Amino acid sequence: MIADSLFLISSLRYKMRYNRIGFVIFDKNIDDPRNITVIDNGVISELLSKFYRCLCKKSPEDDIATIIKLSELDSNYFCNGDRVAHSRLANNYIDVMVHFPEFWYKGVNLPGNKYMYCFSLDKIYDYNHACESLVGAYKGYVKDDKLRSISGVLRSTSIFYNDFVKYSRNRGDGFHLINYIQHKTIAWMFYSKYKTRDSQSVCGRGINKYSGVSNGTTNILGMRDTTPNDSNKLVNFLGIEGCWGYIYEFIEGLYSDSNHGVIALDSQNNCKGRLIIDNKLFPNGYSGWISEMYDGDHMDLVPKSTNDEDGKEYCDYGYVYPSYTLIFTRSSNDADSYGGVSYLSGVWDSINYYSYVGSRLAYTGKIRETDDVSLFKV
Repeated sequence: MIADSLFLISSLRYKMRYNRIGFVIFDKNIDDPRNITVIDNGVISELLSKFYRCLCKKSPEDDIATIIKLSELDSNYFCNGDRVAHSRLANNYIDVMVHFPEFWYKGVNLPGNKYMYCFSLDKIYDYNHACESLVGAYKGYVKDDKLRSISGVLRSTSIFYNDFVKYSRNRGDGFHLINYIQHKTIAWMFYSKYKTRDSQSVCGRGINKYSGVSNGTTNILGMRDTTPNDSNKLVNFLGIEGCWGYIYEFIEGLYSDSNHGVIALDSQNNCKGRLIIDNKLFPNGYSGWISEMYDGDHMDLVPKSTNDEDGKEYCDYGYVYPSYTLIFTRSSNDADSYGGVSYLSGVWDSINYYSYVGSRLAYTGKIRETDDVSLFKV
C-alpha cells in the first residue's frame, strides 16, 4: 500500500514536469461539504474562463456549428456592443448555447481516504477526454418537432423521453440532449470554483415553481452566477440558466439496465456502455442525501451511498435503482432543498411523460468560432 502510494505521487510529479495539471482534492474523512482543496497551477482558472455563452448557428445541412461569443455581462448583447435580436431566433437555426471547452481529466485515489480530480488542457495519454461541446443556455423548447434553446419562450414538458431525443436529432448531426459527461463537467466546475458541494448555499434555489417562467430571466446576468438573494430568477451557474431547479432534465448517456446495472456511454453517446454499478450489488436500489459517489478513474457522479441527513457531503438527493431499466434526470424541480448541482435521479421510464420533466439541447461535433456579427443578424 505504501509503495503504491509513493509510486502514484512520483508519477503525478513526473507528469507535472511536462503538463500543467490542476488538482481538486476531497478528504472523505470529513463530512463538511467544504472539504475541498484546490491546487490551481493556472489550469482550473484557465479552464473556467473557456466557458461562455454564445449564439450557435447550424442548419440540418451544415456539417459544422458556427458560434459567436456573447457579452459576459449581459447576454442581450454581442461582445462588440450590438444588441441580440432574441425574439427573432425562433424562426432561424440559431440557439443560445454555452461553450464547453476541450480538456482531459482523471480521478485518483490518494492515501488517507482522499480523492483527487486532475484536470489538464493538454492531452495526457492515460487521461479521459472531454470533447469541445455546447450546452443549451436555457431549458429546452420544442417547435416544429425540433428542440431549441432560445429566450422568451416557455420550456417544453409532457413529452416522452424518446421524443425529446428525436427532436434533438431533428436539429441535425451532432445535436443531442445534455449528456452525462456534460452533467459531470458542470458539477466539477462548481466544486473547483467554489470549493464546496453545497451549491444552493452559493447560487440559490431559484424560483419555487415548475411552470410559467419564460426562458431568459438571466440574460441580464450573462455569465454571472446567481446568489441565494436571486429568488426571482432561475438559478444561473456557468452561464446555464436553470442549472438546477424549476424542472427536471432528461440525461442522455446514463441509464440503468435490469440485466447489468447502471451504465454510462461516452461523450457522444455512441460507444459500448461502461458499467458503473453491478445490479447484483443493489437489487433493491437506494435513495437519500448523497454521501459518496462512484468516483473512480472517470470521476463519476453516480451516488454510491446515501444517508438521511442534509448539510453534509454533497447536500443533494440521489435515486439509484440498478436492477431496473430506467433513465436518469438531473436538476430536480421547483426550488426543492434536495436539488442542486449534484442531484441525480434514476427513477424514470421512457413510456411516460410528466409536466415537470423536460430537457436541454446540447451539441457535440465540429465547432467554428467567429467574431462576424453579421452572420447572426436576423
